[in-house]
Amino acid sequence: MSARGYSLERRGKNTWRVEVGLGYRNSDGAPARHRETIKAKTKTEASRKAEEIRDRINSGCSGSLSKITVKEYIEEYLETTATTKAQPSTVKGYKSIAKNYIYPRIGHVQLWQLDTRKLDAFYADVGRSGRVGQKRADGTYSKGGSPLAPATVKRIHEVINAALNQAVKYKIIPINPAPHTTRPSKQQVDRKALNSKEIEKLEKLIYELRAGKYEKRKDSKAADYALAIVLAIGLNTGARLGEILGLQWKHVDFDNSQIRIEQTRKVSPNGGYEYGSTKSKKARTVDIDSELCDFLREHKARQKKDIEKLAGKSSAALKQSSTTPVVLSSDSNEPMRNDTVTNKTVELFRSNGFSEGLSFHCLRHTHASLLLNEGVPIIIVGKRLGHSDIKLTVDTYGHLVEDSGDMATIAWQEARRKARERAKYA
Repeated sequence: MSARGYSLERRGKNTWRVEVGLGYRNSDGAPARHRETIKAKTKTEASRKAEEIRDRINSGCSGSLSKITVKEYIEEYLETTATTKAQPSTVKGYKSIAKNYIYPRIGHVQLWQLDTRKLDAFYADVGRSGRVGQKRADGTYSKGGSPLAPATVKRIHEVINAALNQAVKYKIIPINPAPHTTRPSKQQVDRKALNSKEIEKLEKLIYELRAGKYEKRKDSKAADYALAIVLAIGLNTGARLGEILGLQWKHVDFDNSQIRIEQTRKVSPNGGYEYGSTKSKKARTVDIDSELCDFLREHKARQKKDIEKLAGKSSAALKQSSTTPVVLSSDSNEPMRNDTVTNKTVELFRSNGFSEGLSFHCLRHTHASLLLNEGVPIIIVGKRLGHSDIKLTVDTYGHLVEDSGDMATIAWQEARRKARERAKYA
């Protein structure tokens, strides 16, 4: 072994054998060595690659995994380590991202050869023409070509970064190149909210669904009494859809007009349901007005009758209890599916002349916008929405309070007046 820490031997026209000492002896007493075959057109190029292999081995990284590809490693990571750190639905999303965006472009690259330059090129490419899997009108799926939103590229980066961080811990690679990459700049997301006329229209539709009048309309695919209670809770609390579907009757405090949001319900990878913690990992109590409280009380009584009526015709529980979901499908007594609510809401908006692109999540933005426009402190709004910290609320809704200078001045003057009053009697 030369003083350079490796030996280099030509094995063919463009093939070289690199040999690096591992610093210990095998059981037979022979020096342990890592051997690897590389391709290079010149000896200078071969020497550079040999130095990279030597440095990788000397940094403590495993030589036995030197040929593992990005695809092979991330597949293994998502089947093992990732499952202990994230919820099943999150891992399922990671797998979809890897399959659609990462594997087709850099899956063949050996993991140790993945550097910042390659990742920069990958992010630029996937940002320009990365969109895949979009369903066309004819039922087929696109294979790519459309630009990806910066937020999607960010999610792809999160998967790669997490996987490479673990690879460093496993000593497969010496450093993680992902944090040093350049991703597309974050763009202001157009968070759609209902305007005042649409809010009034939605409240009327909720009443019609609640009273059973909407079903009489022609082609009313969205008609469902249970949809009325979901929409009412969403509009009046700003809660996420999964949080609303995760509500059980034990979470509704009629005496104090409050609901307790402490879990979320998602569709599990096997197609069933699973309950998990909220996005912020914290429970919160949300005050509700008397109108929503009365609707919930009415809804609970109606649900009880529906359960008794459907006894023997359904596999669901035959008796209402504290753990019964607040939202059950009107016709089956089964928990209402997340995608059912989403699709029915979109259909309701579309068939009643609402703005394009509205979804159930717009109720959350509508609730936050109304509160902020009425001067409710942004930190209070963030707590009501269940944000993990004030930064998230400011990043999401800060633009709504950028022009509130006059309001702040008035509040400051009022605070000073009260302070002077207190000083007089101190």
